[in-house]
Amino acid sequence: MPPSQQQLPSRPNLDQLRKQAKDLFAAWRAGDSDALSWLREHHPEHATAESLPADLRLSDAQLVTARRYGFPSWPRLKEEVELANLKFEQRVSLFVRSAVDASTGPVDGSFLLAKRMLAREPALARSGVYTALVLGDAEAVRRQIAADPDWVRTAGGPAKRQPLSYVTYSKFHRDSAQTAEGLLAIARLLLDHGADPDVPFLVPDWADSPLRPLLGACGVADFPAMAELLLDRGASTDDNESVYHSLEHPDTRCLELLLARGAATRGTNALNHAFDRKGSERVRLLLEHGADPNEEIGDNGPPLFVAIQKGHDRTVLEMLVAHGADIHARRADGRSAWQVALQHGQQESADVLAALGAAGEATPFERFAAACGQGDVDAARRVVAETPDFFASLSHQDYAVFLRLAQLGKAEMIAAMIDGGFPLGLAGPLNQTALHWACWHGWRDTVEALLSRGAEIEAKEKQWGGTPLGWAVHGSDNWPNPDGDYPGVVRLLLARGAAVGGVQVGGSPEVADLLRAAGAQESEEE
Repeated sequence: MPPSQQQLPSRPNLDQLRKQAKDLFAAWRAGDSDALSWLREHHPEHATAESLPADLRLSDAQLVTARRYGFPSWPRLKEEVELANLKFEQRVSLFVRSAVDASTGPVDGSFLLAKRMLAREPALARSGVYTALVLGDAEAVRRQIAADPDWVRTAGGPAKRQPLSYVTYSKFHRDSAQTAEGLLAIARLLLDHGADPDVPFLVPDWADSPLRPLLGACGVADFPAMAELLLDRGASTDDNESVYHSLEHPDTRCLELLLARGAATRGTNALNHAFDRKGSERVRLLLEHGADPNEEIGDNGPPLFVAIQKGHDRTVLEMLVAHGADIHARRADGRSAWQVALQHGQQESADVLAALGAAGEATPFERFAAACGQGDVDAARRVVAETPDFFASLSHQDYAVFLRLAQLGKAEMIAAMIDGGFPLGLAGPLNQTALHWACWHGWRDTVEALLSRGAEIEAKEKQWGGTPLGWAVHGSDNWPNPDGDYPGVVRLLLARGAAVGGVQVGGSPEVADLLRAAGAQESEEE
């Protein structure tokens, strides 16, 4: 057999690599000693294997094949093959488009691809003015402007935008202070030569919503110094995007800057979006800058209701009330905020509202939920026993609470509800179960509570056909919950027998390693 370590040819062929993996798998089955030595050398789970394990899969052979060529996984090997077979100008285009991806918040997959591409091929940095824009090469941009002053206001390049919208969407400012200063210098150059600080562009995912440079600085790149420069040069704070998406980053510097410059908060849904993160700082900032605590956007009621539904404590409630939230308001279904607090098992919030005079008459479900929120299963069962056709009489809003609690990770209340008789098999309109949502958010304790009470571990939702394991994998790498324990969830699911068939290796690095060790396929097993 060929040597253990190999180098890829300049134009590798993926079909040939797949065949190599299949040949290796066949050699394992045949008991080939060289193949066993490769397994020990390159597979992290079998470094001390004395014989070939009986449960090896083609995905194991793909992993070993990738590592023989110096790549950590089969997906990284595939990525290299795809890149190597592109023409240089095609790699330049992909690099630039990845570097200026318009995904907001903590979604960095495209940026990480751009970083890998640059590390693989440093020549990309010197490949033209559009790479100069995203990497902070101010001198290259200065030469371009001198040669063609009209270029500053001309849409072009791989992303078909005006130059300023390449600079402000670049996340490469994170790499070094030098790169950050270079990007700022380019933005100043462009603005000095007539660039429009509000120039719009469209992307396929938001075809009806033009994006502007300020969103790049505040919602995508999280680059406060760039945002400040744009605002100093006349960028409008009211683009209906920047305030909302600035809430999605761990810090609040861009949000503070926007609000200090007079950004509107009403009509943006920013206050409701602020409840998507823990803590009260974002809520405080918005309220102090004019956010309307009674503005109703969507079907969940005014902000007071939304804050309760998303699990916020009395600090946020008292803040909303202090800024004028109507404690006597009613939602479209007739419920008050006090009732919604009971419905979600938030006794402290209900007590705060009751002390302000907002208490009323609770429905049977609200009494059931309140008891479950206190962990009093006996009291919950008494409510069920005292109410004819209790579960059959519940409303859609009542049933939706169970799924929402799974999203919030309310393990103890979910356990009490199930123990009190609540139907575990409840699912949303596309068959998303409570287990799906708990896995998506990485709530290990909630997953444990559901599984230990009989939740269907292989339930498939109807939109993508995903299982709870698939949702945990995807959630770990796409808008991951910062408080979630995705590796813990995946370990638990695998220990309880979750099938890895149909779930490709992916997700966060630790999750990917767990899947790989469990025999999940690195790619389609052909």
